[in-house]
Amino acid sequence: MVAISIGVPIYNADSYLRRCLNSIIQQSFQDFEVIMVDDGSTDNSFEICQEYVFKDKRFKLYHQENKGLADARNICLKHMQGEYITWVEATDSIEMNYLEHLINIQRQSQAEIVISGSKEYQNQEFKYEISLRSYFSELKKKQYTNTYKFQNLVFLLSQWSSFYYNWGKLIRKNLYKGIWYKNISSDLSTLGKVYLRTVNTVVTGETLYNHENIITTDENDTKLLKLYRDRKQTLEELILLSELMNYGTFEIKNISMQHLNIVYKNILSKLTESGKQKLEALMTPSHKIRVLEIGETLDYILENQSSVVRFGDGELFLISGQGIVYQAYHKELAKRLKEVLFVQSSPNLVVCMTDVVANPDNYNQKSQGFWRQLIFWNKNLLNDLGEKTQWFGNSFISRPYMDIVDKTQSQSYFEKLKRIWKNKDVLIVEGKLTRSGIGNDLFEGVKSLKRIIAPSKNAFDKYSELLSLSQKYGKGKLILLMLGPTAKVLAYDLSQLGYQAIDIGHIDSEYEWFKMGATEKVALKNKHTAENNLDTGVVLEDNDVFNKQVIADISETD
Repeated sequence: MVAISIGVPIYNADSYLRRCLNSIIQQSFQDFEVIMVDDGSTDNSFEICQEYVFKDKRFKLYHQENKGLADARNICLKHMQGEYITWVEATDSIEMNYLEHLINIQRQSQAEIVISGSKEYQNQEFKYEISLRSYFSELKKKQYTNTYKFQNLVFLLSQWSSFYYNWGKLIRKNLYKGIWYKNISSDLSTLGKVYLRTVNTVVTGETLYNHENIITTDENDTKLLKLYRDRKQTLEELILLSELMNYGTFEIKNISMQHLNIVYKNILSKLTESGKQKLEALMTPSHKIRVLEIGETLDYILENQSSVVRFGDGELFLISGQGIVYQAYHKELAKRLKEVLFVQSSPNLVVCMTDVVANPDNYNQKSQGFWRQLIFWNKNLLNDLGEKTQWFGNSFISRPYMDIVDKTQSQSYFEKLKRIWKNKDVLIVEGKLTRSGIGNDLFEGVKSLKRIIAPSKNAFDKYSELLSLSQKYGKGKLILLMLGPTAKVLAYDLSQLGYQAIDIGHIDSEYEWFKMGATEKVALKNKHTAENNLDTGVVLEDNDVFNKQVIADISETD
């Protein structure tokens, strides 16, 4: 068996090709074969390749009609016999000791992949060096150092050329078993799968690969939109693979979204106005989720005296296996949340979802960007929801002010909310620092108001007590829950037991901001503030009204 197979896909590269192939022949390490695939070149590339086949039996030449780089690489893979493979672009070259250095590193480290830096050229003029020494401090003293599967993926998605492109690497050929190149985001798609299979990867500080940066000027809307569409599809496949392997899914989703945002920003300025509209259409989610407007949701609750469960970003994080600031990941909570999410909305219980997934233009750019990422992260879940549920209420019934672009309706939303509890006996179940309605007139119209105080963090740890106390003190009352993800399960269970329970979340912060006409989320000094200060620096005041309302307090773990 030959030690190294060198793949050289070729298309109209006659200006560079001899330099490339000569650099291979001149290698100090000679146990290699060269698989050249001419992808239907219309210049002299094929004839040049023939010259090298005639003078060196290690060079093998295959020809296909022009089908693209991915197909050319696949033919290379089909005919490669080496234990390790490396790719050399037909416009690039390698230093004389390139193969010797990589194979020596591999033999010392027993690595499956060895990654080197490169030198960048334009019009055959040196521009700059991409060395990994500055990123891996160990390389200042050692020839190589280990990198790991997750690091590889982060670097890949961060578009580091040393990790992103196929060239500049020595790769054990069996890592490619069952993997073929596609004509969409070829390097990203293939290397992502290869990295997920890798146990031992090392990097070297040497820069022995010479990359020619070919500037293309034929970009147009069609090509740019295809780039975005292909990249999005590739990232979704990578996320699905990470989910199937149960490997770093949250982090991979996060960095994938950052990667897609970089692509989006890079192509946006190059598109025509028509192209920009088409790009926005590509970014629109394809799921079939139907979400009522805020006003419609409130009208439905008023008419039917419905219980309410609202799903937001925190619940989606927990369902996907991640903890959040106020609630550590809890397997049983995640299971229950997913079950409740798929419950069909009805007069008895309205399950709410953000309508940013359906009507992004109703919300400010920050909110759109945040939810666009969550939609991307949870594409499969949302598609499943769209297929299995009929409709959702609007989770922004508890956020009817700050993130909404048109705030002219906010007052009417708050008025409808107040009608829900007007003249009702109300039981509030909330975190220790929430103090909803204290210092404002949010609950001014209630008949009576009592409170159960729960831990501000990890309330699900006391779920049994919270359910028991809610049943004990909530008979004949409207139960309002301000208790993060735990409120979702509690509202559902209480609704099934015949209580009206509404998960109303951050309503107090929204109402305070509405009353002060705030244009950004500002901290409330004497109680919890939604997404602001993580409850640091909150000074609770002694308040007689609040103290008299508290009938149970199980927050001692705070």
